[in-house]
Amino acid sequence: MLRQAREVLAGHTHAGVTDAAAAARHLTARTVLALAGTPRPAPLRLPARKPVTAALAALLHPTPPPTRLKARPDGPGKGLSPVVRCALAHADVTAAGLTETLWQLAHHPDQWTRVRAQPSRLAPAALHEALRLQPPQPHQVFTAAATVLLSGVEVAAGDEVWLLHRAAGRDPAQWGPTADSFDIHRPRTNPRLPGSHCPTATALARAQTTTLLQALAAHPYLTPAAAPGRTHTTTQHTWLFAPLTTNPTTSHNPRGLPAS
Repeated sequence: MLRQAREVLAGHTHAGVTDAAAAARHLTARTVLALAGTPRPAPLRLPARKPVTAALAALLHPTPPPTRLKARPDGPGKGLSPVVRCALAHADVTAAGLTETLWQLAHHPDQWTRVRAQPSRLAPAALHEALRLQPPQPHQVFTAAATVLLSGVEVAAGDEVWLLHRAAGRDPAQWGPTADSFDIHRPRTNPRLPGSHCPTATALARAQTTTLLQALAAHPYLTPAAAPGRTHTTTQHTWLFAPLTTNPTTSHNPRGLPAS
């Protein structure tokens, strides 16, 4: 996987600037296709505004091209192993988490110095801290199966309960007075992908983060090269592009990058 991470980074680096968002999408996609045993098309096209899950599901099930993965037996995941279905369902969260991790480390050079010295140990912590601070999935909606008392409030059976990931991730009652800060040494209480009940997806995201940071560990310098591009919907916060550079002499307005 380390060789694959290096290939992906090289393929999305131009004039000394790496698009971390594109690299994260392609590393995630290549991992899912490899798990499924599906040949990778050349070139592998993953438009920034199209969900990675939808693009991959179309490759795994080209007729008809599905727009959403469902874990049900009759959904687009039919015929795939549980591991592949899980990885596919969480592809967008994984890609966003990889991008956010790189972007946060680029803004915290002291923490990047620590991570690059011990990527195998600290990469998972950096991923979970990035996802705590900027979760790509803003909320989830649950239905109470029974009447329960939740933090002193009665929730009746059948009521909707909204989990706001970003508010929960920045709650000072849980994370202390530095809840709005990025800190790779912060103790984790929920070491899973936001909204995920699949340990496999979390393990794959950690492995991809580790190899991506190992591939970059030779570079002491990591910083934003220009403003990033993002798009937000009610269900997903997506990176369009995230220009980073490992070269301290690279211009912060690199030619060829889209304006934000």
